[in-house]
Amino acid sequence: MGRFELPVVEPITKGVLLAFFSVGVATIGAAFFLGAVPPASAGLLQSLALIGAVLIPAYVVEVIWLVPRMGGGEELEEWLGFIVGAGIADLFAIAVALLGVQHRLAGHANSLDDLGLAFVVVSLVVLAGTLVAQPLLAHRFVGAEPDQG
Repeated sequence: MGRFELPVVEPITKGVLLAFFSVGVATIGAAFFLGAVPPASAGLLQSLALIGAVLIPAYVVEVIWLVPRMGGGEELEEWLGFIVGAGIADLFAIAVALLGVQHRLAGHANSLDDLGLAFVVVSLVVLAGTLVAQPLLAHRFVGAEPDQG
C-alpha cells in the first residue's frame, strides 16, 4: 500500500515556515541568555545592520548562480523555501537592528533590547550559515531528477 500524505503546504512554503520557526525558537533561547548581559550599544546594532545589508548581495549572487544548476524535486523546493525564509528574516533583522539603534539613542533600555538583539544575531547567523552551506547544497542537488508523484 502506498504512502499517503496530506498536502498541507507546498514544499517551498514549508521551507519558508521552517526558516521562520528556526529563527523564532533560536531567538527565544538567545534572548534568555542575553538577559544576563548589558543591553547592546547603538554602535553594535548599527554594525549588525550593516553586516545584514552586506549579506543580501551575497545571498542574491549565490541563489542566482545556484538555482539554474539544480535538478528538481520536493526536497530541493523545501530547501529553496528555507533559503528564501532566511533571506526574509535577514531583511527583518536589518530593520530591527536599525530600530534598536534609535531605541538605544533615545536612552531606552528594556527586555525588548535582548529580544531584538537575539533576533538580529540569530537571523544573521542563519543566513550566513545558509550561504556557507550552498556549495554542499549544489553538490547534493546537482543533476537531481524531479520527484515522480
